[in-house]
Amino acid sequence: MANRTLEKPAGVVNKQNKYYEKEMTSDFLVRPANRHDDEQLVSINARTMVCAGIKLSFERYPSYLKASHTHYNQPQALVAVSKREPNTVLAMFNIGTRDCYINGSIKSLRYVGDFRVNDFKNTHLIKLLMDYLHSTYPADELYQSIMLSEQSTLLHTLAHKESGAPRRFLVDSIETHILTGFKFSKQLNPNISVSTMSANDIGEVNRFVVHMSDYYNFLPAYDFNDLLKGDKYWLGLNLEDFLVFKRNDQIVGLCGLWDQTEFKQTRIGHYGAAVSWLRPLYNYWAKHNQQVQLPDRGSIYKCLMLHSALCNPYDTDLFESILRVAHQAAIKKNFKAICFTLPRNDPRRDCSQQFVSQKICASHGFHSFTGNPLKQFDSKRISYLECGRI
Repeated sequence: MANRTLEKPAGVVNKQNKYYEKEMTSDFLVRPANRHDDEQLVSINARTMVCAGIKLSFERYPSYLKASHTHYNQPQALVAVSKREPNTVLAMFNIGTRDCYINGSIKSLRYVGDFRVNDFKNTHLIKLLMDYLHSTYPADELYQSIMLSEQSTLLHTLAHKESGAPRRFLVDSIETHILTGFKFSKQLNPNISVSTMSANDIGEVNRFVVHMSDYYNFLPAYDFNDLLKGDKYWLGLNLEDFLVFKRNDQIVGLCGLWDQTEFKQTRIGHYGAAVSWLRPLYNYWAKHNQQVQLPDRGSIYKCLMLHSALCNPYDTDLFESILRVAHQAAIKKNFKAICFTLPRNDPRRDCSQQFVSQKICASHGFHSFTGNPLKQFDSKRISYLECGRI
């Protein structure tokens, strides 16, 4: 496929009012989201998506703008509106940045998230958003994205040349696991000690994260001092939520248990007829087989996101121990499941033979206007994807 044209689209950027418009889409303009949009942003993000016969909504209640700080060091939510009704949001996306380790060095990475359009048939509106990207940022800017397999409409729309979208290059197929149990019990390796993280651990933990960048690409450049300072990037987390794993007094593993329900929820919107009919029988079976149970329609599915679930990716026994300890800690907090994401080329996927989970499949890629950017990434490093920040 030929690369997208490098010619910049002719648009007008009003720096004083911070909006972007274009002659051929003169009915619409793009502007930064503001607090007056927040209620609409919550609403447009709560639209349902069908996964395995179940309608789910991924909500950001009570404030989208507040929740977005957990995805980005620097959020940048943008909305498209009609000039006639400039306070009515027709489309949105977030193209904020976060600091990540790329090839072992900290770089600012732009992540495209929460792409929502009232009507995907409105090609002029979508093209305006894409022209905004092309006109505003350097030609070689990269845009990381995660797309669920169920987002076929979005994928199909952006694949059309008429959309003006930068071409997407696939990095990984990924799996998000909702882990609800293990196939058999197993004692923790006696050479591994587990403790709750304290302020005295921060220096060593930060050095451990740097060491993990030798194995992983796109790992957020975590500084746990920011957690103590109350940085919004760490919303909903405390030091006591993190577990430190040591071998011979050296940190070899880490994970946090992140309850996001105060700002981010997965709600059951609707069950298909077959699922509704079978749900009582399924839940009876699931309860006795450590499977995900289907809650009542309209309720929130509760699970804990694993934060910074880190270890040497080739030490699969250690990673299994991390999952077992994390799951037991979640149960003590009255949560039945933990959630984490792995690319399919991650050696730690071997542990899936030991646990019981439901999988959500997605793809991880980069969008570029100038050609394939993947050669700049060290292929020996494994993609690190934080499920709580997708």
